Amino acid sequence: MKRLVLPALVILLLSGCADPEGREAQSSASDPVVTSKAGAGARGSISGAVSVKNPAGSIIFVALGKDYDDLSMGRVLRGAVMQKPGPFHFKNIRPGTYRVGAFIDLNGNRVPDISFEPYVINSTETSVAPGENVEGVTIDGFFNERDESFKTPERVSRYNEILGKAKKLVDRAYEKLKADDSELLYDVMPSLRAMIYEAEKTWTSAGNESDWEQITGLLGAVPAPARGALEGRDLLGTLRGCFLRAYVSELDGSVQRYAVAVPDAYDGGRPFPLIIALHGAGGDHWSGLKMVTGYSAFVVGAEESNRRFFPPNPPPDFIIACPNGHGYRGPGYRERGEYDVMKVLKEMFSNYNIDADRVYLTGASKGGRGAWEIGMKHPELFAAIAPVAGAPDRAEKMVGSSGDMSFFVFHGRKDKIMPVEFTRKMVVLLTEAQAPIEYEEFENWGHEASALAYRDESVIRLFRQ
Repeated sequence: MKRLVLPALVILLLSGCADPEGREAQSSASDPVVTSKAGAGARGSISGAVSVKNPAGSIIFVALGKDYDDLSMGRVLRGAVMQKPGPFHFKNIRPGTYRVGAFIDLNGNRVPDISFEPYVINSTETSVAPGENVEGVTIDGFFNERDESFKTPERVSRYNEILGKAKKLVDRAYEKLKADDSELLYDVMPSLRAMIYEAEKTWTSAGNESDWEQITGLLGAVPAPARGALEGRDLLGTLRGCFLRAYVSELDGSVQRYAVAVPDAYDGGRPFPLIIALHGAGGDHWSGLKMVTGYSAFVVGAEESNRRFFPPNPPPDFIIACPNGHGYRGPGYRERGEYDVMKVLKEMFSNYNIDADRVYLTGASKGGRGAWEIGMKHPELFAAIAPVAGAPDRAEKMVGSSGDMSFFVFHGRKDKIMPVEFTRKMVVLLTEAQAPIEYEEFENWGHEASALAYRDESVIRLFRQ
C-alpha cells in the first residue's frame, strides 16, 4: 500500500500555506480542545504539534487533507515545512472533517521523494465546526530514521570487516566457478552479488538499528553459500529465515532480486506450501515480505516493531517469496512485472520442495491488481489468491477460466486510489460463476485497509484452511 508520486504535496508544502512556527498548542492531550467564535458560517483553525522520537534534523512536512487517501496521493489542502518538531497552525479552515498528516524526509532531501521512502506518514482525523478553533492536535509516534552519530568508529570498523570478508569469499568463488565453467556461476553468484550490493547500498545512508539489521543480515548470509560454491555445491537452499535471492533475467541480462523467508522447520524432506506476495507501488521485495507477515511499511503510532527490517516472526509452516516486479513501477504486474513473478515461482520450485497443490498468490494495491490478473491468467498454478485493494480490470474477462481456485478478497469501502466498485463487480461475477469466494469490505476504511487485511497474519491464516 505504498504511496504514489506526490508532486502536488511538495508544491503545496513549499507554498507556505500554514504557520508552522505559530503559537504552542494549549493542550497536549490526545483529544483536541475546541473553542468557538461568533458567526454561524465562520471559518476556523487547526493547531497542534508534531513530536519525533530521537530527532536528528529531519525535515518534517505537515499536511492537511480530506482523508488518508487524499494525503497519500498528494491531494493536499494546506501544507507547511518544519525544520524541527514542534507546533503547527492552519488558519482559515472551512467547516468539515479533515486528516492532518506528517511526513518525515528520511534521506535529508529538501524536497523528498516521498513515494519511495518508508516510515514517512502518520495522521490523525479531526473535525472543524463553523467558527471553531481546534487546538491540541497531536501527531506523534515518529522515529527519526537517519542519525549521523550512528556510524561510530567501532561500527564502521565492524562493517568494513564483515564486508571485506564477504567480498573476498565471493570473489574467490567467482574466479573458481568461472575457471570451471560451472553452472553455479548462474545459479549462485547472482544471489551472492545481490546480497553484497544491497548491503553496500544500505550502508551509504545507514542511520539506525534497522539499517544495521539489514546490512548484517545480508552479509551474514554470504559465507556459507560462497564456501559451498568454492567446493562446487549450491548451498543457498540451506539458508533459513529471511534472506535475499536473485536471478539473471532472460529479458535483458539484469540481475533481479527477490526476498525469501524459509522456516527453520523446512528440511526438504516434505513439501512445503508457498506464498507469492506482491508489493504495492513504490515498494520492493522487502516491503512485500513485511506486508504479508503483518508488519506495516509505515510507522503506526508507537509501534517500533514496524521499523524492523526483517519480519520478526515469519510463519513456521510456509515458504514465502516476494518478487520485486523486475524493477517495474508501472500500474501493475504486466509484461516485465509478470515475467518476474513467473520466474520467481519457477525458481522456488527449482530450489525447494514445494507442494504444487498449495501455492498461493496475494498482493496489495498494485500488487492486488497483479494478484487478480496473474492469478486469473494462471489458475492452474494457484490453490487460492488473496487480492487486497486491487482493481481487477483485465481479470474480469477471465472469470470463466478460474478453475478450482479459491478467492479471499479485501477492499476498503472509502478507497479513492483503487475504487471498491472494481472489486465489487469482480465478486459478483465470481459468485455468479459459483467460484469459492470470501469477501470482506472494510466499511470505514480507504486504501489504508491494505494493512488491516494483513494484520495478525490474517491472509496467511486463510491460506491454512
